[in-house]
Amino acid sequence: MLCFYVYNSLLQDEYRVRFHYGHPDIFDRLFHITRGGISKASKTINLSEDIFSGFNSTMREGNVTHHEYMQVGKGRDVGMNQISSFEAKVANGNGEQTLSRDIYRLGRRFDFYRMLSFYFTTVGFYFSSMVYGLSWLVMLSVLVVLKMVSIGRQKFGTDLQLMFRILKGLLFLGFVSVMAVLFVVCNLTISDVFASILGFMPTGWCILLIGQACSPLVKKAMLWDSIMELGRSYENLMGLVLFLPIGLLSWFPFVSEFQTRLLFNQAFSRGLQISRILAGQKDIGEE
Repeated sequence: MLCFYVYNSLLQDEYRVRFHYGHPDIFDRLFHITRGGISKASKTINLSEDIFSGFNSTMREGNVTHHEYMQVGKGRDVGMNQISSFEAKVANGNGEQTLSRDIYRLGRRFDFYRMLSFYFTTVGFYFSSMVYGLSWLVMLSVLVVLKMVSIGRQKFGTDLQLMFRILKGLLFLGFVSVMAVLFVVCNLTISDVFASILGFMPTGWCILLIGQACSPLVKKAMLWDSIMELGRSYENLMGLVLFLPIGLLSWFPFVSEFQTRLLFNQAFSRGLQISRILAGQKDIGEE
């Protein structure tokens, strides 16, 4: 409780990113009337009137500080219905804050550090929770696909390669269909795809490390094949990232000569011709 008090009541004064300290019991009405007013005309749009007063004061170069003139006892919500209704009110207020002009103007005027604090003290919690929940859905679908591939490899194996390739083709068509729907319906862009890949790469690597550390439990849960498939995917991806630029650069004549000299340096240092090495040694009778 002491840490909570020190951080929220004392340090936030120096950060200057807090717009209110809970629902105010005492409000300086005369001060805020000259700076945009205490509340707005619409109780639906401006549901959280206290934070909109903080927005108005901050945009007019004011600061919201904490001053404890008196302590008032206040009851806590202990019932699920009361807690649910309060959380719904706070969530609706944050949803309306997202659409407001105040958020846009403050985000454009703040410096980088105050902008980050401003994001996480207003609507950032709900955006981060949404991204966190959707990321677990993506990871779950990836693990399901890897499990299907591993089961298909075990069942079909080398005897039924055609069926295994058909299974992979169906999974690929399903992936393409989902991506097409996302591009058309959700207005997904190529930059979003690359940003998602960069965002999920550390997560997948963390899952690999956890799977290696807890391998006995993972094997009992019959998920070891999925972990192996995920590891193979990372290996293929790293190979693609490393060798694709080398393959593209090898098409240029000056780069190919440099690569040949670099790769076969020992052969050149011995005075051997690279063409003789690649063609193989001729028979004595042919000479």
